[in-house]
Amino acid sequence: MPAEIPTSRLVAFLRALRDTGNATLAAEWAGVSRDWAYKRRRQDPWFDALYREMKAVAARTLREAASRDARAKARQMSEWRHAE
Repeated sequence: MPAEIPTSRLVAFLRALRDTGNATLAAEWAGVSRDWAYKRRRQDPWFDALYREMKAVAARTLREAASRDARAKARQMSEWRHAE
């Protein structure tokens, strides 16, 4: 098992992973190494499941934000065309 870290850092890593979808940034923000996270995933099925879920949440959030942005841009362009 990789080095033990405080629960607060583990939680911080998972939250940052959820918010960014990026393991490198999440590790940096949580004060752990990216290698620690990858080793932990290989050796701890519970952590691996949480890691995968946080990545899925991040991807879903990013897709939803991109979709909202695209719809807003399409509305804006339509309004510009009608204003001419």
